[in-house]
Amino acid sequence: MGSQSYGGAKGGVVFVCPITGSMVLKLYTKMKEFPAILYQTLQQIESQGFVCREIMVDTYVVNLSEAVEEVAAMFKSRIIPISAGTPQELAYAERAVRTIADRSRAMLLGAPHLPNSMWGLSDLHSLYVHDVLPQRDRGNKSPYELRHMKKPNIDHLFIKVFGCPCQFAPIDGAEHKRASKTEWGYYVGMQWPMCLVYQKENHKVLSVSRKKIVCHEGVYANFDPTHTNIPKASILEIDPRPDDPEDEPRVEGVHSIKVLREAKMNESMNEPLPPHPRKEVIFDLSHQPVNQGEKLYEMDSYLDEDSLLDKIKDSKAQTV
Repeated sequence: MGSQSYGGAKGGVVFVCPITGSMVLKLYTKMKEFPAILYQTLQQIESQGFVCREIMVDTYVVNLSEAVEEVAAMFKSRIIPISAGTPQELAYAERAVRTIADRSRAMLLGAPHLPNSMWGLSDLHSLYVHDVLPQRDRGNKSPYELRHMKKPNIDHLFIKVFGCPCQFAPIDGAEHKRASKTEWGYYVGMQWPMCLVYQKENHKVLSVSRKKIVCHEGVYANFDPTHTNIPKASILEIDPRPDDPEDEPRVEGVHSIKVLREAKMNESMNEPLPPHPRKEVIFDLSHQPVNQGEKLYEMDSYLDEDSLLDKIKDSKAQTV
């Protein structure tokens, strides 16, 4: 893996179920920990109401050691080594390693504010997300659905964007009565039933209850809450222009994304943005024509009040 992960992990062992597509990832610091990892995995499988009778492994010495055989015998499982130099016989496991690595790499690229040592937590979170994603070769059902015979509840599982800023209530509470009741951090995965939060100030990962945390997924890529003030915006009036693709929906008091993007590209965020134009509009919510004299007119949502009155006056003059 290159560098050590948070907690000192240097690699991981992946277990895959070829029937449901479920994956189990265990991180390790040394390969001699494999017997203990195998014991934890088989215990986790039995706690979910399943059993494992055969385990196919690589032909490494640690995978075929006496300690591993003893652990497998405790759970009435059989260790089956594959042919030497033939990884194709472990196609499910090899594909799982690639899937976890690709998704984990994408999560880290989407959270450049996190240190590189978060790759271990990113791998675990990518596997957590994989558990609820539908699989085409299994009838578009997720591994979670195949195991529990019901669709996953995303809100209950508390799946959030990896690396998004969050606010949580500290264990000791506020320092004094006037102090802030929450602290800032970054969401870095789940260790059920706890959330994992990374604090950049002390480089620690904390376990926080799901009921004491709020994740800000929609804004984590726009600003850093620990160093930048939260942008203030008030929506007063909207002037939609769906017929004109060049114009964007305008919100009074809030600059459009295009304006903000251009300002950021020009590195002129310290300068005040240009004033935003405001236009009074009349909306026809019912989309019903308005009867004026003998002629029917549909109220134009993009005309201001004066233009609309002039249009009606001209119509009356023509009818007379």
